[in-house]
Amino acid sequence: RFPAFMDLVKRRLLEEYPEEELRSEGLRIFTTFDPQIQFAAESAVTDRLDAIERRQGFPSGELEASVIITATGSNEVLGLVGGRKSEERGFNRALDARRSIGSLIKPAVYLTALRSPTTYTLISPLDDGPIRVKNRRNDYWTPQNYDLQHHGMVPLYRALAHSYNVATVRLGLELGLENVFNTVHDLGVKKEFEPFPSALLGTMSMSVLEVVQMYQTIASSGFYSPVRAIHGVYKPDGSALQRYPLTVNQNIDPDAVYLLTKALQAVVVEGTADSLKKILPLKLGVAGKTGTTDDLRDSWFAGFTGNHLAVVWVGRDDNRPTGLTGASGALQLWGNLFSKISTAPLNPTEPENINWVVVDPVTGYQADRSCSGTVAIPFIDGSEPEKMMVCGRDGRPDGAPIPSRKEKGSKPNFMDWVKGIFQ
Repeated sequence: RFPAFMDLVKRRLLEEYPEEELRSEGLRIFTTFDPQIQFAAESAVTDRLDAIERRQGFPSGELEASVIITATGSNEVLGLVGGRKSEERGFNRALDARRSIGSLIKPAVYLTALRSPTTYTLISPLDDGPIRVKNRRNDYWTPQNYDLQHHGMVPLYRALAHSYNVATVRLGLELGLENVFNTVHDLGVKKEFEPFPSALLGTMSMSVLEVVQMYQTIASSGFYSPVRAIHGVYKPDGSALQRYPLTVNQNIDPDAVYLLTKALQAVVVEGTADSLKKILPLKLGVAGKTGTTDDLRDSWFAGFTGNHLAVVWVGRDDNRPTGLTGASGALQLWGNLFSKISTAPLNPTEPENINWVVVDPVTGYQADRSCSGTVAIPFIDGSEPEKMMVCGRDGRPDGAPIPSRKEKGSKPNFMDWVKGIFQ
């Protein structure tokens, strides 16, 4: 009944067993499949695609979608939808369709920066002003933001939350393309990429399964584990033939991933995925990223809660434009899916080296608690602002810095965090 999921299982088995043996030996195969989550995913695809087509004025059946949902702690695939008609065998879009991923690549750019805490923090100012990039053909590429506006100097977390293309390209070039792609590989993506600046905006093609692997490492605090669909294979007599234990490697420092996760929560609270608040409660603390490709051909959303991660793609098989952004397409399916399942709020484990410090968001200096407009921001130990400002008579920090007293802020809960850095 579930051909797309069984397709993944069969492919994993064929890596170790001849097909004839699988068909004739009477093996008992135990998988990671969760029927309730599968039914919720299938329902979300059917319901939301129909609604989106009506809204866009498309003929019924014009759009396609694919979904993979996993358990964040184990990277076990719980449900998989390979196309709109989930009961039919055929082309498995979740595994075999490789489409440009757009802004889904951006967390890797910002994570690369946050891996250098002496240089970059969540509030490091990034330049979103116009830029021209010389390419190999000796002509120039001029990236543009989706809103065709430039936003001047913006804090790092906000550039990611609002998916500013220009700030991302400038940051990626400062970091170096090789370093960014090394981070992508550390996140679990094995394929190689052409070192073009446009790749910083997701021009490369990936499958839903590959995107799941990348975001799974983020959701697991930097710990990489391969995608799993099988628990074990047993002989007809019940004896174990093969087990598939959980393997985990710490590929990325948890400190940097913790900061990135906070920025990805900002995507939902104030950024490109803020419409998700109309579907799910804010206290769920979802972290995620929208993805939209050139000419609105592909709509993506990757997001995770405390125990589930899902990646959704929406588009056309013939690659024609859909008119959908990540928020108006894939996000709607993702939200519908998570509204149908029981999932835990996201409250990422805080590493020991994280300090919450009271700062003035305008200047980026540390500030006294009594100053108005100050917020508590998480920093990796040693990366806190060195300068500190005192309050003026109006309650705002004065313009003159004083020697730092390093007044540490207490760790806020998620809603306090929302009221602070996200506003």
